[in-house]
Amino acid sequence: MEGQAFFISINNVITVVWSLLSLASALIYLLLKPPLDIVSSSILVAVGIVFSVVCPVKAPSRKTYREFKKFDWEVEVDPGKPKGENEHDVIVVGAGIGGLTCAALLSKWGYKVLVLEQHYQVGGFCSSFARRGFVFNSGVEDVSGLREHGPVTHLLSELGLRGEELFVKNTRRIVYKGKAIDVPNNLDQLIELLAKIFPGEENNIAAFFNEANKAYEECYREVPLYGAPCQQSS
Repeated sequence: MEGQAFFISINNVITVVWSLLSLASALIYLLLKPPLDIVSSSILVAVGIVFSVVCPVKAPSRKTYREFKKFDWEVEVDPGKPKGENEHDVIVVGAGIGGLTCAALLSKWGYKVLVLEQHYQVGGFCSSFARRGFVFNSGVEDVSGLREHGPVTHLLSELGLRGEELFVKNTRRIVYKGKAIDVPNNLDQLIELLAKIFPGEENNIAAFFNEANKAYEECYREVPLYGAPCQQSS
């Protein structure tokens, strides 16, 4: 209900602004002569359009910022200061992969960290469970960025870990029209396989993966330190 009321208030503000702009435009037509009246009125309309577009975008973000500022406080943390048994520099809520990573890095940098987790198993979506002899992923089944210049490799090296000791390469099998197909890890082999399954679509398949690769590289163009997660080192 609060969100709906805020939405209505934004619309009311926009309505009031347009009413004032319309009134100002009417006064301009009465007081000014052509072409000043047309130019001035057009400027007011442009202002109204810009306000109508910007206000619904900026107003919620400003409201959210003000709400978060209520919880914005500064805490002095001194990792070198002796801590009691129940004293900690940082408390991490949630033992998912993000929480565990933050806690591990902070601990490495000398902070005393406490991690809280309500579940009996840590890892969050980066964990697994067994049912009737099968092991299922809770969420994540692929991790990229493990090449030499990948960000995950960099993170693991910061923690003194090696990717090959923690991860295994997945194999995939799909069933298409009743036939089991093993999906290769090599992109060229995958394109060749798809071309055999869908004859006559070779060019479209190659074009699709070419565009996907461009989009992938675009995401990491501004990451000069690591490069694309799957980019081969030179």
